[in-house]
Amino acid sequence: MRISRSGLLILIGILIPVIVELRTLFDMLGIEISVAGTLLIGVLAIGVIVFWATLPEPDDSDAA
Repeated sequence: MRISRSGLLILIGILIPVIVELRTLFDMLGIEISVAGTLLIGVLAIGVIVFWATLPEPDDSDAA
């Protein structure tokens, strides 16, 4: 893993309020986004982060 499980949990915990407030920002800018749209954005963002976190780290060794 690229990040510890506790670090991943903290990152997701910080991301959730950011996504909720992003909906508020869009509303202030006149862009309508539904609750389902907000949930979709949140699920996709968390999914991408979890996918990135579970990728194996690249080897830095020179095998030449």
